[in-house]
Amino acid sequence: MKHPYLGLGLMAAWLGLAAAPVAAEPHLAESQWQIPAGTPLQHDFTDTRRNLTIFKGRITLTGRLHAEWTGVDDERWLEVSFQPDKRSRARLPFVRDDYHEADIRIKLNDIDLSRPWYEGMYSGDDTAHKAELQRMVRRHFGGEPGRFWQQRQGSLSRPARITLSRFAMGVECDSRHYYGEVAAIQPLGKTRTGTLREGC
Repeated sequence: MKHPYLGLGLMAAWLGLAAAPVAAEPHLAESQWQIPAGTPLQHDFTDTRRNLTIFKGRITLTGRLHAEWTGVDDERWLEVSFQPDKRSRARLPFVRDDYHEADIRIKLNDIDLSRPWYEGMYSGDDTAHKAELQRMVRRHFGGEPGRFWQQRQGSLSRPARITLSRFAMGVECDSRHYYGEVAAIQPLGKTRTGTLREGC
């Protein structure tokens, strides 16, 4: 059973996150990616419409959990991500190429990884998704500044242990992006607040 706040694809409608396929980038060939020995992940499927290679299996990682507003000009959206530490990063699938990075962010609320992309999969009720996301942030970050939701500003982060049931990666806009489907989150330390991060 999925965690109640993990309607990942449906949340994207409220957050304004683009889920359109990337036609200009070639998808990862199976011969390119590598799975470290002893890692409980295995290749699930390759989604050519979204240029993603998706792996399945439960894997527990340690690092920092982030929730931060990002955007350009007046367009802002909330991005929830996990930054694995060095040891956890070494347990994840990777591709040795120009896009490889040791320090990565795994996006947790961007897209649905359980099945290939299809037209209309991101429709839903925006109010319900916002409330669901608010409950998740308050549960795992222990509250937030009053301006966090009203002004859509700032960031939260804290040490955490996270279990993923799926992991995906794909190249877009000259960088590799990572996505995860969460099975469990265990906060490990105090929450730290920050300022708005600008960018795309």
